[in-house]
Amino acid sequence: MSESKLHVLLVGGEPYMKDVAEVMMSSLGHTIAAEPHVTQAVERATRGEEAFDLYMVDVEGPEGLATITRMREHPRTAGAPILCLANERNARQIELALRAGASHALRLPFKRQDLAAAIATAIP
Repeated sequence: MSESKLHVLLVGGEPYMKDVAEVMMSSLGHTIAAEPHVTQAVERATRGEEAFDLYMVDVEGPEGLATITRMREHPRTAGAPILCLANERNARQIELALRAGASHALRLPFKRQDLAAAIATAIP
């Protein structure tokens, strides 16, 4: 993984997830923006006004998988690294997210070192 600072977009998820992700990403030297509404997140990612290095998509919600699919269909985000977030007991949702085009999965709850390893895998 690059040692440079990453700018990450967190898509969906509960409000507490943004707080946890923000603290952990900051401790790893990265910044995070959050967009709880899936439609706005896809628009924000594909508009190109803001450059993101990584997308973290909560696939527990009903629109998570569709978000990954829509991002893979858009030229601006087609090859972008996408890290899906799902409960560790939800292996099926993780499998579906990877099939939809997620680069890697991170099981919830996660620790700082889990996040760092997932980022390193998603962004070689």
